[in-house]
Amino acid sequence: MNCFVIKGNEATIGTIETLAYLNTLVANERIRVLHVTQCANDFDARRHCERRVYEYLIPVAAFGAGLDEEALKGKRKALKQALSAYRGTHGWRNFTRRSNPVLPDNQLQRHIFRASLGENVIVSTPGGGEAAYWLIVLSGEGFLCHMCRKMAGLAFAVAAGRVSEATLERALTQHGEEEASACMEIPTSPGELLYLAECSYAKYEQKHHASVHNAEPCKEGMAAFKRQIREHVAHLDLKDNIFATWADPERGELAKWCSRAEPAAA
Repeated sequence: MNCFVIKGNEATIGTIETLAYLNTLVANERIRVLHVTQCANDFDARRHCERRVYEYLIPVAAFGAGLDEEALKGKRKALKQALSAYRGTHGWRNFTRRSNPVLPDNQLQRHIFRASLGENVIVSTPGGGEAAYWLIVLSGEGFLCHMCRKMAGLAFAVAAGRVSEATLERALTQHGEEEASACMEIPTSPGELLYLAECSYAKYEQKHHASVHNAEPCKEGMAAFKRQIREHVAHLDLKDNIFATWADPERGELAKWCSRAEPAAA
């Protein structure tokens, strides 16, 4: 659920006609304008955002076929444990694109407020059955390019038993500060299962005594649209087996990375 800026006046901002007009401009199943509010001319939706929440859907079936309830509980616990390592302030050099020349560490530090599992997502399949997904929730002051996808991919690899927790710890602490080629390679999970869920502008609102992102008037609409987005993302994955192909233990991109990261384990 994002925020962007349009030009208008007090007579038109927030009216039903404004909402209807904006929705005609962005008319598709993935974008909805749910509320419009007035803000100062200097407001920049991207620059003034102090916290973003991304969500990533992990298909439960990717952990292995035929797992019983007890085994799935173990996998879910392992995924929670792997995600918890991300919380706090870290240098994320290994979780973004390799830079040349290498950026200084202070430009690659980010604080993660939350890295955890949310609710289970159940969607219907084309054959009339159901598919289960676990929702990864990542909340931080900012994210680097590919950072969320690498966080999700490495956490999954650890939880699925493809690599050890030591590999995750090494990724967070081992930095190639002298040259980009010395950076640790991290698997980049498919981008189709990632989406931006929320933004916060609390500091800007406090400083300017203004509300630029009040979700209360459209809370129900946001919740309904978020469910729609999750179903859309899951159906994309089911249609083309996106995550399963990437995570295939023999031929997937993750398997190739695991064989390089921990040759003995592979």
